[in-house]
Amino acid sequence: MGDNNGHEDEEIISWFEEISEHAARVQTETLQQIIQLNLGVEYLKCWLGDLKIQDMDPCTLESLYTSSVPLASHSDFEPYIQSIADGDPSPDPLLTQEPITTLSLSSGTTEGRPKLVPFTHHSAKTTLQTFRLAAAFRSRAFPIRKGGRILEFIYSSKQLKTKGGLTAATATTHYYASEEFKIKQKATKAFTCSPPEVISGGDYSQSTYCHLLLGLVFSDQVEFVASTFAYSIVQAFTAFEELWEEICEDIKKGTLSDRITSPQTRKAVLKALSPNPTLALMIEKKCKVLKGLDWKSLIPELWPNAKYVYSIMTGSMKPYLKKLRHYGGDLALISADYGATESWIGVNVEPTLPPENARFAVIPTFSYFEFIPLYKQKQDYSFAVDDFIEAEPVPLSQVKMSQQYEVVLTTFTGLYRCRLGDVVRVTGFYRGTPKLTFICRRKLILTINIDKNTEEDLQMAVERGSWPLSKTKIELVDFTSHASVTNHPGHYIIYWEIKGDAEAAHDKILTQCCREIDESFVDYGYIVSRKSNSIGPLELCIVEKGTFKKILDYFIAKGAAVNQFKAPRCTNNRDLLAILEHSTTKRFRSTAHWGLYDSNCIRLELEIDICLPPKPHFQELLSLIFFLFAPFSLRFPSSTLEKAQTLLFPTDKRTSTHHKGGGICTSMAALPLATAEVCDANSHLISCGDLRALCPVFQIYGRRQVFSGPIVTLKVFEDNVLVRAFLEEKGNGRVLVVDGGGSERCAILGGNPVQQAQNNGWAGIVVNGCIRDVDEINGCDIGVRALASHPMKANKKGNGEKHVPITIAGTRICDGEWLYADTDGILVSRTELSV
Repeated sequence: MGDNNGHEDEEIISWFEEISEHAARVQTETLQQIIQLNLGVEYLKCWLGDLKIQDMDPCTLESLYTSSVPLASHSDFEPYIQSIADGDPSPDPLLTQEPITTLSLSSGTTEGRPKLVPFTHHSAKTTLQTFRLAAAFRSRAFPIRKGGRILEFIYSSKQLKTKGGLTAATATTHYYASEEFKIKQKATKAFTCSPPEVISGGDYSQSTYCHLLLGLVFSDQVEFVASTFAYSIVQAFTAFEELWEEICEDIKKGTLSDRITSPQTRKAVLKALSPNPTLALMIEKKCKVLKGLDWKSLIPELWPNAKYVYSIMTGSMKPYLKKLRHYGGDLALISADYGATESWIGVNVEPTLPPENARFAVIPTFSYFEFIPLYKQKQDYSFAVDDFIEAEPVPLSQVKMSQQYEVVLTTFTGLYRCRLGDVVRVTGFYRGTPKLTFICRRKLILTINIDKNTEEDLQMAVERGSWPLSKTKIELVDFTSHASVTNHPGHYIIYWEIKGDAEAAHDKILTQCCREIDESFVDYGYIVSRKSNSIGPLELCIVEKGTFKKILDYFIAKGAAVNQFKAPRCTNNRDLLAILEHSTTKRFRSTAHWGLYDSNCIRLELEIDICLPPKPHFQELLSLIFFLFAPFSLRFPSSTLEKAQTLLFPTDKRTSTHHKGGGICTSMAALPLATAEVCDANSHLISCGDLRALCPVFQIYGRRQVFSGPIVTLKVFEDNVLVRAFLEEKGNGRVLVVDGGGSERCAILGGNPVQQAQNNGWAGIVVNGCIRDVDEINGCDIGVRALASHPMKANKKGNGEKHVPITIAGTRICDGEWLYADTDGILVSRTELSV
């Protein structure tokens, strides 16, 4: 890269380092600037009145603002934005003093309908700054040639005129039409392969063809491949698999396919074309080889000078990473920066990290940011509509490492304390500004009863459920879901589009996939609901090839841009469900939790009164009873249950008076399982990773040497506040697994919390760290495992993460999995194991 451009890169990075170093002060000043700019607008008058702020200290103003102006959602601003769109005649501006000449449309795939957001000069300016800053950080790791090109799959959407004469379109459409887009290319010394006529062509299929064609014409100049969302890149190269011969013919003859019907687009593209049979022959030869390799490493083969692939790859784009890596070969995948239609938020300052670990440093001058701390609900059969408990919002300067938050924005464009709905985790700091990892959208997407499954939960379940396909030549192309309550009990429906011969995908494999998905939903409410038949067996529907293209076409017809398209991961849209149902070619029902029988099964209730044997033989007898009578519903007289409870759980009160075959409310999981026998009987689970053994590093404490139960995960470091808080809850036979970072400098568990855990019905505690009060713990009827004992106590700051995946003794452990421990060791299973 040229020296001048390198100087400009360092200049903008130095600017960012300066504002990041003093992020707290910069944020206070940013809020002051926003209020000074917009104080007279109607919305703020409602809360601040005729406040005089000229002589007010910025910190005092910040405190007054956050205590006077309430938290809001986009719906609170909709009446104001609609009035602006309709040409509001009010003498005072409604939301911002800045001129609003355009309105941005969100994609509409997340919320079900597009949102209107004011777009001002500030919006375009911050977009340019974000792109320049991100490019500077990328150039440090992946220098590109001055004057190189970008194979950029970007598309403008339809532009609408509102009643008041404002232009409404996607934010990217506004940006591509702005002067800032031209400035960005000059500033970064990288130019898109396609002219504006292709970007704004209106027909995404035609634009994609032209992007691919011109990308190959300039193939030796292309420095990287990019798009707004990863989906656009996957969609483009999937289309290329069908179009390459036609594209080669155009390159060979210098012509343009008749499929391009727009006169403006044809004229612009033909200017860049001339007959090039040599290039066409080379591409043709490579494509024939690539086709035989299922197009693996397509990008580096056809664009040999490309350094990386750049796009938003987090959140709902994660499922496309596998296909991107397939096309990209060894090329680096770099996740683009974090923003929303409302505002840019953070920049990727670590482009060498894989997309799964992408972190975004907040840019403190773009908006005023607040963060609502989020904590997981207790798994207590709650009927709450959200899976989080909120604390009071905190400013950027007070966020804590590892804590999850919802982002709140106050923008120059007229949104005040607006909840974004994004869940993020603080995973580091860049000088004084936090680095955020995007987790998921706040909105729950799958819920029927007391189940609470987010987009992240769904993606993990689908990823695990697709593992059986890895042994075949079948590939998962895309997916969505629906929580069906048409019949009772309601159930989840997962729609899959697969690539390859659907008939070759043996029903046995797809049945296995269906079961795997069902078992991979580890939400406690879902498992309980499935076992009680409050939620029926999951249904996997295989849809015909091209179904998700029909869904894309549906949104495009509604005014969305392919540039911003995100396949909805869950839908209640009747039109989409009609497309999915009409396209379904195969259906499978899960056999997971089959012992707990759905409404179609025969139910017989048997009264059983037995003479219980002494404790040494009771386990064998009870196991035999449940094995023989698994298909039936068993009821035991209370006297029998009381004696059974005394024999099995001397201090617990977890025994229910009703057992339905295969799933015991006294809990079959609570009945001892020999870990050695489990390993011997489940080699298939070990080979596929569903059953793992922890390295033998733990000491055995507590009276109960054998224990098991569903796992609750906790991650702390030399801090025991959250450990105590968990053990004060009802355990319900669960096992608390604490990743203490392996610290041997203090104890994070003592006698009192263990005594509480015993009384509250916890089955056991596993600590990747130290404990103390060993004699007291050894007197408790509970299972405890720890690395060692240590007399020093831990800190009490309350830092840590709940219900997150952790790694202990070389084994990854997820919340909701099952743990089995005895004197031979500790096993972790993805699902509950049978006796």
